Amino acid sequence: MALSSIRKLTNGGVVALWSITETEPELIQQLNPGPTESAHLESIKSEQRRLHWLAGRLLAAQFLPNFHQISYSESGKPYTPGESNPFSIAHSASMAAFSMAPLPNGIDIELITPRIRKVTTKFLNQVELLQVGDNTTDDTLYIYWCAKEAIVKWSGDRTIDFKKQITISLTQATKKQGDIKASFESPIQSFDLLLHYEKIDNYMLVYTIN
Repeated sequence: MALSSIRKLTNGGVVALWSITETEPELIQQLNPGPTESAHLESIKSEQRRLHWLAGRLLAAQFLPNFHQISYSESGKPYTPGESNPFSIAHSASMAAFSMAPLPNGIDIELITPRIRKVTTKFLNQVELLQVGDNTTDDTLYIYWCAKEAIVKWSGDRTIDFKKQITISLTQATKKQGDIKASFESPIQSFDLLLHYEKIDNYMLVYTIN
């Protein structure tokens, strides 16, 4: 299906989604990976992870004029040598998502399932648990989860503690889309962030917008 939607952001960034309906050979034909990428693809054992990997790179190729190969920093943040705009990639089930902006950014997308309730206390702090209350929905829980994942990608630091370092302020989770305020505390400084969430079919998409 290729690109399913593109959103241009007021900060000069872009968010794009890819609905994965192609077979692996079809995605490979579209990407035409070089020897290094082909070798990496062969090392991925899971068929779904290979589809995610291919779709994510096809999204990147749409928006990065100097795209050749995605590399990763020591913290796991993706980059392409010679590309000045930071970008972020996410995927879940049959969707892949991409964001790029002049400033650091992060994106996450997740298929909404009831399993999120099994780990709620592992990523929500006491302030957030009071916000969601006892009658919260799976949609709302995924807004929190995806927002925290997007902030981790924005920071490039995979060691961030979801409960201790990130607090989400969400007051209108009943809507299918809206903005989210978040605070992030690092050992040396703190940041206030603005994110946007959007429910698309049975997926939750969240990305940074400042």
